Amino acid sequence: MTTEPSVSPATRRSWLPTLARPRWLVYVIAVALTVAVLLIRMNLAPAFGDRPLLILFVLPIVLSALLGGLGPGLLATFIAALAAVWLIQPPGTLRFAQPHDLLQWGVLIANGILVSVFAELLHRARRQGEAVLRLQAEKLRSMQLLDTAEEQRATAEAKLRTSEEKYRQLFEGSRDALMISVPPSWHFTNANRAALELFGVASLADFVATRPWDLSPERQPDGRLSAEKAREILATVLRGGAHAFEWQHQRLNGEPFAADVMITRIDLVGQVSVLATVRDITGRKQAESLLEGQRRVLELVAKKAPLAESLAELARVIESQAPTMLCSILLLDADGVHIRHGAAPSLPEPFVRALDGAPIGPRAGSCGTAAYRGEQVIVEDIETDPLWDDYRHLATPHGLRACWSSPIFDARHHVLGTFAMYFRQPGRPDAQHLHLIEIATQTAAIAIGSKRAEAEVRSLHEELQRHADELEQRVIERTAQFEAAKIRAEAADRVKSAFLATMSHELRTPLNSIIGFTGILQQKLPGPLNAEQEKQIGIVRNASRHLLALINDVLDISKVEAGELSLGRERFDLRALLERLGATFAPEAVRHGLSFELEIGDGNGFVTGDARRVEQILNNLLSNALKFTRQGGIKAGCTATADAFIITVADTGVGIKTENMDKLFKPFSQIETGLPELLEGTGLGLAISLHLARAMGGQITAESAWGKGSRFTFTLPRGDAA
Repeated sequence: MTTEPSVSPATRRSWLPTLARPRWLVYVIAVALTVAVLLIRMNLAPAFGDRPLLILFVLPIVLSALLGGLGPGLLATFIAALAAVWLIQPPGTLRFAQPHDLLQWGVLIANGILVSVFAELLHRARRQGEAVLRLQAEKLRSMQLLDTAEEQRATAEAKLRTSEEKYRQLFEGSRDALMISVPPSWHFTNANRAALELFGVASLADFVATRPWDLSPERQPDGRLSAEKAREILATVLRGGAHAFEWQHQRLNGEPFAADVMITRIDLVGQVSVLATVRDITGRKQAESLLEGQRRVLELVAKKAPLAESLAELARVIESQAPTMLCSILLLDADGVHIRHGAAPSLPEPFVRALDGAPIGPRAGSCGTAAYRGEQVIVEDIETDPLWDDYRHLATPHGLRACWSSPIFDARHHVLGTFAMYFRQPGRPDAQHLHLIEIATQTAAIAIGSKRAEAEVRSLHEELQRHADELEQRVIERTAQFEAAKIRAEAADRVKSAFLATMSHELRTPLNSIIGFTGILQQKLPGPLNAEQEKQIGIVRNASRHLLALINDVLDISKVEAGELSLGRERFDLRALLERLGATFAPEAVRHGLSFELEIGDGNGFVTGDARRVEQILNNLLSNALKFTRQGGIKAGCTATADAFIITVADTGVGIKTENMDKLFKPFSQIETGLPELLEGTGLGLAISLHLARAMGGQITAESAWGKGSRFTFTLPRGDAA
């Protein structure tokens, strides 16, 4: 921060006015002041009389001298002297009127000169004082600037120390390895603790003796020499400023590892340097390799490769994560007691053969025990662990010292086999080993389960094929049976048709004759009849009509079931048909002590259909209502809609129980009414009526309440007569 220099109060508030205007302007002011005084004196002449009052001219002289110094003061004195001469001399003369006027004039001039000289001295003294003050102010300002510069330098040094400390803390505290190298030798000049630990170097002094390619294998994975490739990258960084890449490094003990490297050009105290940031990505590379290996194994499973091939690939994938590891996969036999070889690409062949078929148990080595217990078994040293007492002689000749085995489970937690890791040195698994075991057992479970599911599907397919063959044979046999049944049915149908033709002709013809002749006798055309004869003839005629109705019903239901029922199509007047039926049934209802009511709505009553079948349906409904009603009455009605007629027949008869409603329209089904005398009949009337209604595109529905009566609704389409 810059501090303004302080200025003395005397400099700021001087009683001498400081001119900040041109010099000539001061002279003009002096003349103007003097002339102004002259004019004032002339304007005030009556008040002053003949006295010249030369003292008035002292004022402009003093002001001019004070404003401008000697020059303006003398100019004002000269003008004042001329003005005084002009005021005090008599007109037309060059002498003074009074001797004292001359004295006044001389005093005026002397005062003017003295005042001017004195003012000039004052001006000079002021200028000298101001010069001194300016020098002091400049000196003070210089001192303040020096103080400020010193403070800024101290602040900058403190900031630099803080920055260096922060940099040092960041440099040393970074978890990534940080190293600084300088051209042209490219030896390291500094490195943080993480770098020393990453490369296995004991001290910074040992580290700075190396170069980037000294901490790398001779060649990179692409085959290029590490030194050549490193120099090329460093030259690129010096030109471009930064470069990021993957690099194969190696520790001081020769162990290689993959790393992400970021190289940045920096300037340290005027020295061009390179800062390298190195991060070990071995874990990431192993994870990528493991994921890729899993993908290959699952691809083999999906392609239905042999199980041994899939398991061997899985074992090699796991072994690639740790070079000293030897993997084994054993399968639990179908008997659930023995283990069989699955895959062991790196284990000695004699050892693998010796374990193939070994029984599981509580002390059956690592794998047999893991399969027996259904849990992980860790044996740190085969030579001392009692679980290997019976199998130690098989392992130790091949240098196998540690074995960690885990069971492989299916989705139902049944043991499928075991996965084991063998090592030639005693030891316990770490977190990475446990993670690999988990991945291996899960992947193996998929492979084994898939292969077993494939075998089960194959077995199921064979079983299904066998059943299909058996079913096909049964179908052939049943087809032959159905063919024979069809032949018998066709023969029966022909017999039925012949029977129906016989019934239609042989039964109807004599019945019609009986009905006709009894009618003639009742009309007494041959002669008079006594009362008993007339009664007997009436019985014969009614019985004949009833038998004819039964025969007609049987024939109709047979035609319906055979699909041989044919309907006529003619335009007829439904209103006239209803009125005719009403005229027929009304007297019968009265004769039984019942009321009969027929309501027909207004409008066109013509229908296109089979008039005889419509009359048959309505006659059936009205007959049933009359038959099952003992008191009350019967009400029939007809209303029209846009495309159909709704005909209803309601009665106050015995009604139908709810549990009998589903038997109402079934052929040969008689409903319990509680009236034994009403059980006669075939039970075909409503069944035939429903078939006829549906054949004409209509419908019959029923509503009933036991003991209160029934209501039947017949929906009859208009056909094309609307």
